[in-house]
Amino acid sequence: MEILDAHTGLYALARIGAFWKIMYYRFMNHESARPEQGPGKELGEKFFAENVIDQGMGAYNEDALFIAGKRMGVFDGATSLDGWKNGAGETGGFLASRIAKDTAARADEEASPREALLSINERLVETMRQEGVDTSKKSNRWALTSALIQVRERTFQWAQIGDSTLLVLYKNGSHKILGNDTDFDIESLSMWEPLVQQGVKNAFQHPVMREQIIKIREQSNVTYGFLNGEKDAEKFIAHGEEPLQNVLAILLFTDGLTIPKTDPRTPNDLETIKNLYLEKGLRAVQEYVRDLENSDPKCRLYTRFKTHDDIAAIAVRSQE
Repeated sequence: MEILDAHTGLYALARIGAFWKIMYYRFMNHESARPEQGPGKELGEKFFAENVIDQGMGAYNEDALFIAGKRMGVFDGATSLDGWKNGAGETGGFLASRIAKDTAARADEEASPREALLSINERLVETMRQEGVDTSKKSNRWALTSALIQVRERTFQWAQIGDSTLLVLYKNGSHKILGNDTDFDIESLSMWEPLVQQGVKNAFQHPVMREQIIKIREQSNVTYGFLNGEKDAEKFIAHGEEPLQNVLAILLFTDGLTIPKTDPRTPNDLETIKNLYLEKGLRAVQEYVRDLENSDPKCRLYTRFKTHDDIAAIAVRSQE
């Protein structure tokens, strides 16, 4: 496609200031994020993982990821809508994703991904209270979405909440989503689009949009899941265990890696993500997304809240 052929010059400009990491972990050679190895060391198949972390438009990257042995995951932090920041100027979304990353990486090796998410939820509310955050309103709470996996001997355990994606690719060419295929921004983006088309420069601050965004946040853990310290978040954690047999790859990513859409009501383009990843790797997906965004900096063609969102993504691929 032409946009792929033309991406080099565009992306060289767009990535200034972005934070990049691509790391490879060869599980069978014991190259992990931590020196100790969990139960996954007994895995009979060889896998490697690559990851991409890329900051969007904000002052902080509110997405995060971790790889600890054969447990790994991504987190998409959501800042409180009251504008809270700590003394260092760090937002609630930034702190939430860092708390999640630290908690999950330090979790007991026998803990399931679901148990790790529950621990993260507890730590979030504890930290918010220590920081003096008024948690009586959902819109004041720090929050996040997440997708986690734990590779075992012949299976992998998983847990997911919110709009972070867990996509499994199979050796027969098929794929499936694990967890909730949730997009709680559809209604807000549908209202956002006409404001942008009318030339409203800061649609986020428009009274109609502010009211809408607060309304959607107040629906968290009622109509959709968010880790925000509320006990009701537990009801929205999807989880399970899947066989590794016939699995080609497992992709975990935050919504910043989804392909931009002209109509927010249409399904996410998983085929393009799958094909780009299989052909050129995870970074190729990230570059493709950024090129589309760069072609529409004012967000008039591809409906979204900002030119670039943060990205955190991990891909685990079979070597057999």
